[in-house]
Parts: sequence; structure tokens; C-alpha cells
Amino acid sequence: MKTVQLNNTIKKQFNQLTFKNRSIKPKLLFKGLTRLLEFYESATNDQITDGLQWYINERKNIVNMKRRFNYYTEKYKESALTLTTENVCEIVSMLSPLLLWNLNKKYANDVLYFYSRECINKVFKPFLDLNLPMIQGNYMNALSTLDSLQSKEIKRFAYKPKKYVNGIWNDEYHDITHTKPFIQPSGLKTLNFKFNLLYANIVNPYVTIDSHMTNCFFNTNGKELINNNGNVYGYLDTDNETILKTWLNPRSKLQYNDIGNVIKLGAKLTNNKTDQFQAIVWNVASERFLPIEKNHIPIDPIKKDQLLSIAI
Repeated sequence: MKTVQLNNTIKKQFNQLTFKNRSIKPKLLFKGLTRLLEFYESATNDQITDGLQWYINERKNIVNMKRRFNYYTEKYKESALTLTTENVCEIVSMLSPLLLWNLNKKYANDVLYFYSRECINKVFKPFLDLNLPMIQGNYMNALSTLDSLQSKEIKRFAYKPKKYVNGIWNDEYHDITHTKPFIQPSGLKTLNFKFNLLYANIVNPYVTIDSHMTNCFFNTNGKELINNNGNVYGYLDTDNETILKTWLNPRSKLQYNDIGNVIKLGAKLTNNKTDQFQAIVWNVASERFLPIEKNHIPIDPIKKDQLLSIAI
């Protein structure tokens, strides 16, 4: 019998959870659980097989990135920096927001290659000559993290972010921005993603809640809610419930933990590790979006009649 048909079991175990955030009603969290289970049950054998090993396999890729970096810096004596697996997980996760996974890995490789070969002692001088179509702040944070690791002290750098119009640089810059090395405690998604990758070989308590997961969870295929400034602040779901836009990118630790605990229950009900359950749901969800790079703009789902509507 499918998990989603075990309504009494699901409800009983859900009622044993304790929620600390008062803004999201428990009934919305329960609906979120059943939706995630529906996504899980719709997974193909290939999606399940890939999801069960996804974090383990990608951790191996990260270990290989680390080995290549350390081999080069040791062989050519260009740097005294030796990276750990955790260091590379930090860099990969720091670059992850708004990037498809293949681009995430590519840019992490680019950053490590650039740092180990070209920017020892001159980290940011050649930056403007690089053609990396990603968010500059994340890239700069990654480089300042590597520099902080090498110098064994916190390095903060200032730079002028480029201005983009429809994804094209218009030869202008924003005001000076100061970067911060390492993932900040407020970066809940990136911090959890780092630890999911780092501890992929063992059971771990971390939950990566990205836009795919929240769109699956809240089913935001509904009417946009507009504030007095003309900005979207939320959505009406198909049951006429208000879904706030902030819930789709939860920065409140209470919100994040409550949604995370529901995801953990979904993993338990399907007899999976939490990261395995996440990855299987992600596999199903990702195939319902157009395969384009996300860049602060919504992307349309392939099939509008399915659960997904937007990605923030």
C-alpha cells in the first residue's frame, strides 16, 4: 500500500510533532507533508535509485575537487593552503543559491582552479576580466573564504557589483559591497546543504529546503496577492489558503525548523534517510521546470496543471 494511503498513520505521527512557529498553521504543514509524499510516490525507479545515492555520489565529486586543489598547490608550491572536504562543501554550498546543480559544480571548480593557479596573493585583481554568469556576491564570498582559510584570519573584501539588465551587463556598477567569508548562520539553506553534503555517508539531522522543496510543499499554483506597492507578498493556494512569499524562502529559523521536521517525518514514513527523501522529491520536482538557469526571476513549470507553479 502506498504511503499516502496510510492516512491514519500519517496523521497520528504528524500530531506528535511540536511546532514553534505560529505563522504557518498546522493544517498547512500537514498538507505539505501529504504533497511531499505524493511527489515521492510518483517517482520513477530511476529517480528513486538516483535519489538514494545522490548526496553520497556528489560528496565523492567534492572529495575529488579537494584532491585536485591540494595536489596542485602542493606540487607547484603556489600556496600553503590545504583544503579539507568541509572547506570544499562550504564553497559549493556558498555558490548554490539560484544555480542549477551542474552549474553549481562547474563554478565551484572554476573558483578553486582560479584560486589555486591565478590569484595567489592577488585574489581580486583579475576579477573583472572573468566571465562567470553568476551572482558576483557569492563568487566573491567564496574567494574571500579561501583567502581567510589561507591567512587563518577573517578577510572581508569590498567590490562594486555589476549592474545587469535582463541578464546583460550594462557597463555600470552598483555601490561598493563588502563581502563576508564563510556561510553565515542566517544562511539556513546553504548551511544545511553544506552539512548534507559533508555527512552524506551517515545519518544526519540536516534538511536542505530550497525553492523546489517549498513549491512542492505549499503548492503555490494560485492567485498572486499584491501589496500597496504592487509587489507580490503571497499566493492563494488551491484551497484558498494564504501562502506568504517568505515561506518559500524561509529565513526564520522557527519556520525553517518546522518545515524541516515535517520533511524528516516524510523520510521516516518512507523508510529513507532525510537527505534521500529530499533528493527523490527534488528529482521529481526538477523535471517539471524548464531547464534554464535561475537568476532572480520566476521560471514556469513544464506542466501548469501539476503541483508546481513558481520558483523563487
